[in-house]
Amino acid sequence: MRARPPVAAVLVALTLLASPASAQLNLPRPSPKASVGQTIGTVDVTITYGRPAVKGRVIWGELVPWDKVWRAGANEATTLTVSQDVLVEGQKLPAGTYSLHAIPGKAEWIVIVSRDTKQWGSYAYKAENDALRIKVKPGAGEMKEWLTWSVTPAGIDSGKVVLAWEKIRLSLSIRTDDAAKAMTTIKEALARAKPEDWRTPYDAASFAFDNGLSMADASAWIAQSVRASPNFWNQRMQALIAGAQGKKAEALGAAEKAIAAVGTTPMKPPADVVTDLEKSMAGWRK
Repeated sequence: MRARPPVAAVLVALTLLASPASAQLNLPRPSPKASVGQTIGTVDVTITYGRPAVKGRVIWGELVPWDKVWRAGANEATTLTVSQDVLVEGQKLPAGTYSLHAIPGKAEWIVIVSRDTKQWGSYAYKAENDALRIKVKPGAGEMKEWLTWSVTPAGIDSGKVVLAWEKIRLSLSIRTDDAAKAMTTIKEALARAKPEDWRTPYDAASFAFDNGLSMADASAWIAQSVRASPNFWNQRMQALIAGAQGKKAEALGAAEKAIAAVGTTPMKPPADVVTDLEKSMAGWRK
């Protein structure tokens, strides 16, 4: 009987047989890599993941088993990067890069944010590396052949991260502290504003109005702007804020003053802006 070569010799031979070309072979992946990014407030949110396709398979409960840790994508671990501290479903997550995993359940999922990003899928997942564990109710949606993560803003300081695959949708809320930071910045700027400065309180009131922040603060700031120098712009904004507060008579009074100031305002308003204000006035008169 011929003697078998030592194991070490076999490994060396296989290594020598491997050509440089095969070592660098780059073929398309069945689950291509994808990345999605979105700024929420001033925070950059990025998700990088592999995109598997359904391909006629039964996904939930078979390809992706119930009640077991899943990579929430394909190939390398799915990662989430946030450039500043955020709240995910009300839980604080410091700035950094994390891996995302999930434990799918028929009635409830657990989404896991892990500090360990250097892993293939979820095979090396360890609970001691968890940064967050979040319970989420899955929802239904239209058929999605390719797994998709998306990040969508919902305001100046909020947004949603959504996982969609097959007919399941999973949504996580993201919130920043940008609204609070903006209000602090505004108040500091107003404290430094000179009595004749109408623009700073106007900008502050407009920001609060446009973003659904404190209408009481917006009303006080626009009043400060009008006292400094009444014109079409600040009296129009005064009317809109009063209208949003349900103060129709006050809104009409400010709007009438704004219309009267069209010809004397240095930055003459476009015709469509005046028309829109007149339409609002018609609604307040009802």
